[in-house]
This record gives sequence, structure tokens and C-alpha cells, in this order.
Amino acid sequence: GAFWGLMVGLVVGVCRMVLEFAFPPPRCGIVDSAPMVLRSVHYLHFAILLCGLTAIVVAVVSLLTTPPSHEQVGTHASI
Repeated sequence: GAFWGLMVGLVVGVCRMVLEFAFPPPRCGIVDSAPMVLRSVHYLHFAILLCGLTAIVVAVVSLLTTPPSHEQVGTHASI
């Protein structure tokens, strides 16, 4: 779950970053042609939404997958 949460967060974050570089802020008096997500969602609010999305993906994937076996967890001590 953690891996897929990080991958989804990475992809969405990189998409936002690419859009930020592709659509720089316009000069005064020029219509802003950037997508709505850039014009109306502040980057800090976007970060909060991205954190929530990542947490939801982690929880959902963790609940939908089978738990690791006892051997995979490695809780037994080997001396």
C-alpha cells in the first residue's frame, strides 16, 4: 500500500510540476490560458489534497491486499 501510495503521489505531483513549467504566469493584461487546476488551486492547497489522495490510496491498497506471511514479516529472532 505504501509503495503504490507513493507512486500515485509522485505521478500526480510531477504532472502538476510539468503543468507549472508549461504554463508560466502571464504578464499583466494577458488572459491566463493555464488549466483550471493551476489558476484556481494554490500550490499549498494542492499539496494538502495530494497528501489526502496518497493516504487514501495507501489505505485502500493495504485493505485490498493480503497481509504478509509470518516468514515475510521476519519477527522471529535468529541467533
